[in-house]
Amino acid sequence: MIIKKNNFYLKSDNEQHAEQFVSCSEKHTMDFAEQFSKKLIPGDVVCLDGDLGSGKTTFVKGAARFFKIEESNVLSPTFTYLNLYPISPKKDDCCNFFFIAHFDLYRLQEEEFLSMGLDEYFQFPYISFIEWPERINISYLLDSCYIVSLCFKENTRKIIFDYLVFS
Repeated sequence: MIIKKNNFYLKSDNEQHAEQFVSCSEKHTMDFAEQFSKKLIPGDVVCLDGDLGSGKTTFVKGAARFFKIEESNVLSPTFTYLNLYPISPKKDDCCNFFFIAHFDLYRLQEEEFLSMGLDEYFQFPYISFIEWPERINISYLLDSCYIVSLCFKENTRKIIFDYLVFS
């Protein structure tokens, strides 16, 4: 079954595909993101869907924490479009140096995104987190991605996690 969700198409075997989490604080959001990040590998793309103030950057801070990046170093790339955070290899692993690529596409048009070559970060050695992914048509740039929807209402955040396959 193919389900259209926002500007994305989701391939699912049943309609109860999404995992949901309710967060009552920034700490809970970051804890969820940290746990979520355990499944990520270089080449993965995570699209963060949500209104202003819904917790997209907070989510990236939690994900970065899993990779031993100090959360105070993680800032929204609102005016720079992209922040890169290097992830050091484990002591016994000299060959797996990679990066978190954190995008904020709110002020960027698709043509600008492509002309700047930013789609190159959607592959190894990057794990990409994209705020405002609807600003570009990522369905022709990717085969699949994770989508994390954050909805802030009355001091709680509802976080819905899906895996999308584009067709």
